This record gives sequence, structure tokens and C-alpha cells, in this order.
Amino acid sequence: MKSIAGPHDHAVIRRFSVIAGLGLLLFAGAGLALTIGPYPVPVTQVVTELLMPSGGMGEIVIWNIRLPRVLAAMLVGAALASAGASYQILFRNPLVSPDILGVSSGAALGAVIGIFLSLPVIAIQGFAFLGGLGAVALVIFISRAVRGVDQTLVLVLTEKAEFERRGGDLAARQADWEALASRVGGEAVLLNSDQPDAAAIAEVVSRRQQSGSDV
Repeated sequence: MKSIAGPHDHAVIRRFSVIAGLGLLLFAGAGLALTIGPYPVPVTQVVTELLMPSGGMGEIVIWNIRLPRVLAAMLVGAALASAGASYQILFRNPLVSPDILGVSSGAALGAVIGIFLSLPVIAIQGFAFLGGLGAVALVIFISRAVRGVDQTLVLVLTEKAEFERRGGDLAARQADWEALASRVGGEAVLLNSDQPDAAAIAEVVSRRQQSGSDV
């Protein structure tokens, strides 16, 4: 007796076929990446080196250089895809970006702190990761404190308000830097000689005394 497949079964088969095809395409691309480079390695040699390393230059190129990079690229791509899918499901929007919850801003802040403390690269990456998590946790905490409103809308508005506040601070700092650059540029023009005269030096000193700051 033959079974009749319904629309749900066809959808499952189609979804499985797409996933299987994308998986095969991924591994085919990874295998191709192992063969391309300044030191060309044929496909047959790649398979041989993966199964039975010979200890020669092919093994060094594949196992020490290309394979770690290919695996790292696959893991990073999988992580980005998972994060993007989570955001799309949460906000029900295929065009959502990490800026909505402040992940980018928090990660940038963490990286800046790590750089300011002169930490190694791995520690800077860790600070960036923790900064992104901290920003999301802060936004979620604030959104849950507001009751009686759609949580998704509160999440977006919370980050929007924080973004506007940071944007205002950034604009003020940019104006300060432009004023400083203008003043310093004017002094540089006055002193743009190997032996500036006394009048130029007096003008620079007068400007600094009027501004009340030592540039």
C-alpha cells in the first residue's frame, strides 16, 4: 500500500534538500580553499595529506596554514549566521542589525578599554565580547522594567534613546576637537618656519593665554 505524502512532508523534504545542498556546497568550498594559494596543492594531494600526512611541504601548508584558517572561517560564519537568525526571530524583521540592541557599541567600548589598558589581542577580543554582552544585558534589564508595553518595542526604543545620547556626546566632542584643531592649525601657520620671529611667538602665547588652556 502506497503512502501519500502531504504538503507538510513535501516541505520537510524540500527543507532537508536545501540544507543538504548548502552543506555539500560548504564542504566543497572548504576543500577548494585548501588547494588555492601561492603554493598550489592538487585535490588528490590534499586528500592524501588529510588522511596520511607525508611530513613534507604539503602537510605544513595544509595542516599548519590553510586548514586552521578554513575552520576558523567556518566557525565565525556559523556564529554570525546564528546571531543573525536569533535577531531576525526576536524582532521578526529580516533586515535587523546588531546596532539595534547596542551590541556594536558595547563591543567597541570593551575593545577601547582593552586597548587603553595595553592588553594583548586575545584580552582585547574578550573585553569586546563582554562589552557586547553587557550592552545587551543592560538593554534587556531596562526593557523588562517597563511593564504593559510590547517588549520588542521597548528594546528598540531603549537602544534608540541610548544611541541619541551617545550621538549628542559625540557631536559635542567632535566640535571641541574641531575647535582645537583650528587653533592648533593657526599656531602651526604662525610658527611654520625654522626660526620664527618674536612677533609670531608673542601671538601664539597671547592666543593660549586668552583660551586659558595649554595646547
